[in-house]
Amino acid sequence: MEPTLPQTAAEGVAAAAPRVGLAFGGGLPFGLVALGVLRAFDEQGIRVHRLAGTSLGSIVAAMYAAGFTIDECVQRFQEAFSRKHMVPALLRDLSFSGRGFLRGSEVVHLLESLIGTQTFEDLRIPLRIPACDLTDGTEVVFETGPLVPAIRASISLPGIFEPFHYGGRTLVDGALIRPIPVHLLYSDEVDLKIPVRAVRRRSRTQLHADVQAVRRSHRIHSLVRRGDDIFSVLWRTMSLIMQDEFAEMIFDDFDVYIKPELDLDLSRDPAKIPDIVAAGYDETLRVLPMIREALAGAAQRPARQRLAAADHDPLAPGLESEFQD
Repeated sequence: MEPTLPQTAAEGVAAAAPRVGLAFGGGLPFGLVALGVLRAFDEQGIRVHRLAGTSLGSIVAAMYAAGFTIDECVQRFQEAFSRKHMVPALLRDLSFSGRGFLRGSEVVHLLESLIGTQTFEDLRIPLRIPACDLTDGTEVVFETGPLVPAIRASISLPGIFEPFHYGGRTLVDGALIRPIPVHLLYSDEVDLKIPVRAVRRRSRTQLHADVQAVRRSHRIHSLVRRGDDIFSVLWRTMSLIMQDEFAEMIFDDFDVYIKPELDLDLSRDPAKIPDIVAAGYDETLRVLPMIREALAGAAQRPARQRLAAADHDPLAPGLESEFQD
């Protein structure tokens, strides 16, 4: 009988499956494409190991991480954004402070009805949510503690919502710094980062011109200097109109991304929410071969090479982050 040769590490231990991280951008209601992405991942058996979300993307990420099914999420969003619920809530929330059209208290009630009192520690998938400190332009990242204040901060679109005062800071929409928080998927935690955001459907010529204009003119810190009256906030936030172009700059630096292109008509009626979700689902299935290929490639790379491949943030220079304990 021949002696049994010892197995090598590669033969004796199955390689760990690549870890996937999804980063969701926002935009009401287009941020709901993330629900379609998650539906496709669930059906395809692709496990999500980490999540990051800003603005509406933070709500979607939090609900999924908390264990809600996609159908439950769609139903809750349709109810929350229906005219019979939305109009009275907006009227009750009107602000005359001069710092935003809406106080944001009704949004807090909505978030509590969607998520309850859950904390980051309660989630089945680790999640990070960014906001922007309007005082000095730094990014504040929430990853512990109660979920509702973190989301309330991250959805505070300047000029629409009053800035959210929390922990001694004046916080606004996290998309003001980066439209897709893919930089919050750390390279020692995931092997494949996938940015997700819907963009407006436009011609390639117009898109190229818009991107070039933003590259020439935009300076992020000029948007977030001291002062939070509604006129200064709106003025400093004009480039939010160009958030699609900043998303394109992020997409350009990733081989795999999910970018549904949507017609603006889909934003006119909450009844179209299922169509927005379906667009995210269809786009995910379209790029699924690339996702599978990237996962296979990540599985074959040594851990050290995985770290190097994943560690990149195209908008990092000159920006600072502060982390919420």
